[in-house]
Amino acid sequence: MSVNLQAIREALAAQVRVNVAKNINVYAYDVGAGTFPAINVQAANPYVTYHQSFGDRALAGIEFVLEIVTASADGASAYLLMDALLSPGLANSVSVLEAVEVDPTLGGVVANCWASSASAPRFDESGHLVAELQVHVLANKSKS
Repeated sequence: MSVNLQAIREALAAQVRVNVAKNINVYAYDVGAGTFPAINVQAANPYVTYHQSFGDRALAGIEFVLEIVTASADGASAYLLMDALLSPGLANSVSVLEAVEVDPTLGGVVANCWASSASAPRFDESGHLVAELQVHVLANKSKS
């Protein structure tokens, strides 16, 4: 078998969608004019790193950015929502970090998945508050 980037991206989006206890739209592919608030799964750069294991070269690294976008609102309410979404902790039912890492295999699709950092929130040209969460995946070429 080979690493299936579409299956990995869709599994990541599905896991976040099911595990963030807020009315947040989660898109496996950036649809441009989606409904906000939203989380878009985007390819990071580099997107795929080959030969992440020694010997059989069985692992590939895949990098994603979860673009978290709030609805247009006053600054305070946008920041309150963003802070809740970016806050870690198993007791935080809206934590995107916890939603990513609740099942590090994404339902058995990958060997491991974890988030490492979030960017500082900033307002985009449309007035949406945006932050990016870095997500790393290790996929086994014999399983994905």
